[in-house]
Amino acid sequence: MNNLNTRLESKYFRSKRIWKQITVDEVIMNRQKSVRIQTQKVNLALLKHLREFKSEKILIRDIDSKFCHDFTEYLTNEKKLKNSSAITYLQKLHAVLQEAVYLNHIPRNPMPPISRLLPKHIKIERASLTVEEIRRMEKTKCRHELTKLAFLFSCYTGLLYLISKHLNGKTFKSIIIFTC
Repeated sequence: MNNLNTRLESKYFRSKRIWKQITVDEVIMNRQKSVRIQTQKVNLALLKHLREFKSEKILIRDIDSKFCHDFTEYLTNEKKLKNSSAITYLQKLHAVLQEAVYLNHIPRNPMPPISRLLPKHIKIERASLTVEEIRRMEKTKCRHELTKLAFLFSCYTGLLYLISKHLNGKTFKSIIIFTC
């Protein structure tokens, strides 16, 4: 995999059209050197999902629009991923395919726009804590007591946890004055 670029640049390699045998694994692993650590982790997770989706090696040339639709169905229906997670993996797959285009593995990116692959409006059910649940939480022991108090403060005031986490005496007084 380290010598992938060397293989691609070889005249013999291109003239015999062996470059069409490049796998998704090779493109992702070649790409790992030039991306951030978090992107590397997501790329490896994408590779894991692709391997579970198709047990045999996936050649870049075999990826088409139908493959992308089927992979999307796999992520959302079989793996039960949320829309945001599926979008992340599809964006990474798109980037891998763009890299394959850049390296002349394929003539163009076969992936349709992500907006066509995933439904736009997915109903998300949100639940709220009941008063009884909040009171039980008050009595529960916690290793991080300050975090628990900030969370309870958020529950009672309606402030976001992240905002309440950064409160100090001055901002706390201004919030009290503003809400009274």
